[in-house]
Amino acid sequence: MTLEYSLTNDDFLEHQLYEASKSKRIKSKRFKIRIINPVLFIILGIFSYLSDNKLFFPLIMLVFAVLWFFLYPIRAKKNHIKHYKNHIKDNYKNRIDKLVKLEFNENYIHMHDDTSESKIKTSEIKSLIELKNHFLLKLNTDMSLIIPKRVIENVNVFKEKISELKTPIIDELNWTFK
Repeated sequence: MTLEYSLTNDDFLEHQLYEASKSKRIKSKRFKIRIINPVLFIILGIFSYLSDNKLFFPLIMLVFAVLWFFLYPIRAKKNHIKHYKNHIKDNYKNRIDKLVKLEFNENYIHMHDDTSESKIKTSEIKSLIELKNHFLLKLNTDMSLIIPKRVIENVNVFKEKISELKTPIIDELNWTFK
């Protein structure tokens, strides 16, 4: 089986957002920021109340804490998307819209592009992750090959070919970046 395609900004963006959403470090950081800031607002409000016995400032801090807790995920999502768009623009500019050719056989995947040629043992494939618009062929090194579904004539035949390589297929069709 041979696939020829070029990757767009959106292909790289979906891959980066998927990886970020699965990263324990990033999830932990976002959770801490979501919790720590409201706690700091509340503590500041309590100290303010204890120092001058007025409720105005503590109530404002409480409102900020509640707003932060519920609105931070929206802000964080927008910031992550903006960050990864800039990251892609800076780091993948030479790979966007460049022809990539993948050739699958029993023992190897041959990958060719304008600048390089790679030969990957099929035994080094960890899994195939199926997203709504892409397949991510995850390697044991935790690198991924991005394969847009738009370039695959028959998705079921492709999945059968990958499963013949004894590769688990992970269904993430309902995944969305939050």
